[in-house]
Amino acid sequence: MVRTLAELQPVSLSTQSITAIRTGTWKYVEPLYLDKLPPCSHLCPAGNDISKFLSLTAQGDIESAARLIRSGNPLPATLGRVCPHPCESQCNRVQMGGAIAIHMMERFLGDESLGEKFVPSPAASAGKRVAVIGAGPAGLAAAYNLALQGHAVQVFDDKAAPGGYLRTGIPDYRLPREVLDREIDLIRAMGVAFKSNFRVGRDAAFAELRQQFDAIVLAIGFHRNRALDVPGENNPGVYNGVQLLERILSGGRPDGIRRPAIVGGGNTAMDAARSLLRTGATPIVVYRRTRAEMPAIPAEVDEAVAEGIPFHFLTAPVRVVIEDGRVTGLSCIRMTLGDPDSSGRRRPLPVAGSEHVVPCDSVVTAIGETTDLDDFPEELREGWRIAGDERLATSLPGVFGAGDAIDGGGTVTAAVGCGRRVADVVNAFLVGHDLPVRAPRVTDLWRRGLDRDHVSYFDQLNTAYLRPELRPEIVELPPAGRTGSFAEVVQSFTSPAALAEARRCFVCGTCNECHNCYYFCPDVAIHKRRGELGFDIDSDHCKGCGVCVEECPRDAMVLVEVGR
Repeated sequence: MVRTLAELQPVSLSTQSITAIRTGTWKYVEPLYLDKLPPCSHLCPAGNDISKFLSLTAQGDIESAARLIRSGNPLPATLGRVCPHPCESQCNRVQMGGAIAIHMMERFLGDESLGEKFVPSPAASAGKRVAVIGAGPAGLAAAYNLALQGHAVQVFDDKAAPGGYLRTGIPDYRLPREVLDREIDLIRAMGVAFKSNFRVGRDAAFAELRQQFDAIVLAIGFHRNRALDVPGENNPGVYNGVQLLERILSGGRPDGIRRPAIVGGGNTAMDAARSLLRTGATPIVVYRRTRAEMPAIPAEVDEAVAEGIPFHFLTAPVRVVIEDGRVTGLSCIRMTLGDPDSSGRRRPLPVAGSEHVVPCDSVVTAIGETTDLDDFPEELREGWRIAGDERLATSLPGVFGAGDAIDGGGTVTAAVGCGRRVADVVNAFLVGHDLPVRAPRVTDLWRRGLDRDHVSYFDQLNTAYLRPELRPEIVELPPAGRTGSFAEVVQSFTSPAALAEARRCFVCGTCNECHNCYYFCPDVAIHKRRGELGFDIDSDHCKGCGVCVEECPRDAMVLVEVGR
């Protein structure tokens, strides 16, 4: 039925814009853009702004991504090769195609930035001098960041060339020397000076260095091999794993080692076994726990297995068998696992009556390393790990610590992160600021003001807008072709592969301008900023319905109480 105009009910009508209705006065909560931490960056010991450099790469701006990754990390090409990449363990992509190959992306950008144009410009000279003792990853990171802050830095090391364990303990098949050398050259380009073949106590007393420099950073790492404490270990056929690796990596080929037994389950044990394999030996690995408890990087264990190296698990040495002055075997006992010990791993317990001999012609000990502090003051030698408190300051004023000897991280990545942290603490000391109660976890993210308590996990994402995409295959040399040389096993991403992998990243917790908030706002209260990134929220008209927060794919928005 058609009604006449006179029969229609009266309605309100306005010719004004809907913006005249200030719906924002109704709300008690309002949306807020809040960049949060992706799980990868939250777990990165080195402090890399992972989602940011992936986002820049995905946009095709590889140069900016490369500059960002080198802005505080002097060793991205190195870390991309040797880091155990804990960042990937909680990557939100795991459930939709596999974790982003973050270590491969770091390696790609590190290789792309091996030129002086990527070296960041340091601050104006602060007129202060800092000595860094130890040219390993912690010392290099500390020196690099202190130089960035305008300090004159001299690095002292007792080896012939800087790099520490990166040079003397990590084989070329994992880290080619030319990559490490080029990254150290970029640190030199920052103005950092290096003095090699220098040992504290032999070439200068520690007290002399304290007089010559305004601050000292001790980054001496773990280089003293732990003993087996079994009969026969003093025989010439028993080798220190750290020293043996250094000898092999400097070009030496150990004579008389044909069937060595490698004792240990860490990275040194894996590197020693795989390096000896490449010299023509047929090594075996003896470890007192199971593979699940091995502290070595899992990928390194996988590659050792693929290369045919046999493992004797739940086996512990009790005596080196010696006949006519030569090693002929390693007497061992079977173990079983009991309750967890202080390391969190189940304690190995001997099985009575299970002693047996593992045939071998030499033994390589690789059961862990400790710090060598013989030439340092007594107050540093006693309780060193306790003296290095959460501020990274030691018991001596102006003396700070970094790396394995302080935090026991045991990885190159953790050492680099600690070096970055100590640089900020030393800088505060040098410019007269109070030392922080706890050394901040320095990352580009914290410097961007992100809150470490806000992490975007998978269940906080809106996966309706995200598609599964498979992780690419990482190309390696075939096992049969590896063992004849020290050629690098893992091959780098090509530029197209890196671009494609970067585009798989969800950019968790960060607005990437997908415009969902803009499209879904029922009050037209969200506006794109002109000429810059991001959006603004018109508080007068946003009524706090929360639709924008719900529809954000990446958890980059939150609802907060009005007035907070």
